[in-house]
Amino acid sequence: MKRFLAVFLMLAILLTGLTVTANAATAGWKKDGDVWTYVKADGTLAENEWIKDGGKWYYFIGTAMAQNEVFVDSKTEKFYAADATGAMISNLWFEEKETYGDVTYTYWYYAGANGELVSGWKQIDGVWYYFYGAQKADKNWWPSMMTGLRIADWTEAGPISWFDSGKFYAFKPTGQMIVGWGQPYKEGGWVYGNADGSLVTSSWKKIDGKWYYFSPMGWMYYDEIVPFVNGKPADWEDAAKATLYAFNKSGAMVENAWYKYDYIWQDEEGNEHPGYSWYYAGKDGALQKGWLKDGGKWYYLDSIYGFMYSDDMYLMSDGKWYGFKASGEMVTGWYQFNDIWYYFKADGARAEKEWVKSGNSWYYLKEGGQMAKDEILTIDGKPYKFDANGVWVP
Repeated sequence: MKRFLAVFLMLAILLTGLTVTANAATAGWKKDGDVWTYVKADGTLAENEWIKDGGKWYYFIGTAMAQNEVFVDSKTEKFYAADATGAMISNLWFEEKETYGDVTYTYWYYAGANGELVSGWKQIDGVWYYFYGAQKADKNWWPSMMTGLRIADWTEAGPISWFDSGKFYAFKPTGQMIVGWGQPYKEGGWVYGNADGSLVTSSWKKIDGKWYYFSPMGWMYYDEIVPFVNGKPADWEDAAKATLYAFNKSGAMVENAWYKYDYIWQDEEGNEHPGYSWYYAGKDGALQKGWLKDGGKWYYLDSIYGFMYSDDMYLMSDGKWYGFKASGEMVTGWYQFNDIWYYFKADGARAEKEWVKSGNSWYYLKEGGQMAKDEILTIDGKPYKFDANGVWVP
C-alpha cells in the first residue's frame, strides 16, 4: 500500500511537471491570420494590458495586439500609438490614414517621451504645434474631439480660438504655428502671427512700412474698400459718417494714390457685367471725398461713398451742373454728352439759358444746357436763328 502511494505520488509529480512544461512551451507570441496575441506564463492571453518584450512595450486591445494605430489604454484612458510591428512609439511623429468612400484622410500625432500622445502645445525641433486634447471620437466629428490630432490635419484648421487666453492662432497646412505672415490654407487669405504666435486681430498693424488691417478672426483685409467708424470697421449704411480706406491686392492700405476697384454688377435680367470705380487715398490712407485737384486737373469724389464721378454730368450741392470726362477730369469749354453739345464755364459750371461767344461766333445754351442748333428760338421776346452747327445767324 505504501509502495502504491509512493508510485502514485511520483506519477502526480511527473504529471504536474509535464503540465508546467507544456504551459511554458506555449507562452509567447501567437498569430492568427493578421492578428497577434500573447500567451502569458500562466497560459492566459494578454488582454487590455501592456506586455514588455525585447525592451519594447506592446498593448493589447482585448486580446489583439495594437498595430499601426492610435489606441487608448482602457485603464488610464491615455492615448498611445503603435508602429507597424506593434511596438509603442515615443518621441516620434505618427501618421494615420483613414479612408471614407473615395477619399483618404491623413492625420498626424506626436508621441512624447513616455509614449503618451501629446495634447495641447508642443515645441518640436524648435517649432510650435498644437494637438487637440479632448476625448477621442470618430473622425467624422469636430476635431476638438480627437486627442492628440495635430491641428492642421483637419480641413477646418486656420485661426482657432483658445478660450483660456482669448487669443487666436493659425497653423500652416503642415501644422507649424504661424509667426509672421502665413496662409492657414493652401489657397486662401493671409494672417499675421506675433512673436508668440497670437494673431493680430481687430486692429491695424504696420509691417515693413505699410499699414494693414486684420479682422476679428485675424484675416487680412485685401482688395476691398472698408468704412471705419471710431476706428473700427462699420456697415456701409454708416458710410456717410465713416472714413473709408482701400486695401490693395497685397493687403496694404493705399496711400497718396488712385485706387481702382473692380466689381461685378447685374442688370435687370440678372446678367452679370464687369465694372469698376476709381478712388483716391490721401496721405493718411483715408479716401478723399468732394473736390480733388491732382496734376493740375479737378476731380470730384462722391461725398458719401468716395467714388470718382466720370463720363457724365452731375448736379452738385451748389445747385450747378458739372461735367466729367471718362477719365474723371472736370470739363471746361465745349463737350459732348450723348451726342449733345454743352458748354462748361471756367469754373466747371454748365452754361444754361445764356449766350456764349466762341471764336467769332455766338451760341446759345438752352435750359438744361443743350446747345441750340438748326432751329429758331424766341429769346427775351425776339426770334433768333441757329444753323446746324449751333452758330447764331443774324
